[in-house]
Amino acid sequence: MIFREDAFSGKVVLITGGGTGIGKAIATEFSKCGADVIIASRKIENLSKTAEEIESKTGRKISFYQVNVRQEDSVKALFDSISKDKGRLDILVNNAGANFLSQSEELTLRGWNAIIETILTGTFLCSKYACHIMRENRDGGVIINIGATTGIFGSPFALPSATGKAGLEGLTKTLAAEWGRYKIRVNLVAPGVVWTEGFVKNVGVTEDLREKIRRDTPGGILAEPEDIAWAVLFLASPAARAINGVTLIVDGGHYFAKGFSL
Repeated sequence: MIFREDAFSGKVVLITGGGTGIGKAIATEFSKCGADVIIASRKIENLSKTAEEIESKTGRKISFYQVNVRQEDSVKALFDSISKDKGRLDILVNNAGANFLSQSEELTLRGWNAIIETILTGTFLCSKYACHIMRENRDGGVIINIGATTGIFGSPFALPSATGKAGLEGLTKTLAAEWGRYKIRVNLVAPGVVWTEGFVKNVGVTEDLREKIRRDTPGGILAEPEDIAWAVLFLASPAARAINGVTLIVDGGHYFAKGFSL
């Protein structure tokens, strides 16, 4: 454990897409550090299972809510519930995402909208309603968006995801500048390849590709979900109080060394 067990004591933290993968790791690490953690996603079965697992590890109760981040009524209901149940919100991690592979010339508008709305619209809506709560806090709040290095250098056959992740950079910088008056910091964490169940399922990659990426990464270090979680915790902590509107790449140096190839 690299953070104090009470580092986030008294803080209410919401992680969207918190039932699996990177979101689950972020929720676990915040819980270890004393935060009052809330996870939210579309699939209630994933949320309940993850909440039980984290509680067994940390001894801290995890709250969970079902939400569709693409629908404003659903997002508003989530934040209304948090405001009623918790009375405050200190940290929001916009982690909900989606992806699939398709040749761009064969991509349907429905497929495009599904990904763009999840990544960009969902992040906008959650940030908007989080701001409504955080601006009432004496010390403001922190919003951390989870992007990807594919949003920086593109990703063949994943056009809507790469486009949505790229859009998160503009959204992050704009909100960081605009909401500074509320003492709300907004930053972006951009993972490279993180070998999660969802990544393997959605993208259909192989172990051969994993080894190629490892060879192309300085030091051969592939980021694990916990590496992304620790970056998030740092940006959410007082140690990052002067960091606002930045993109923190977490990929072991793969991006600048080789870039992503298929």
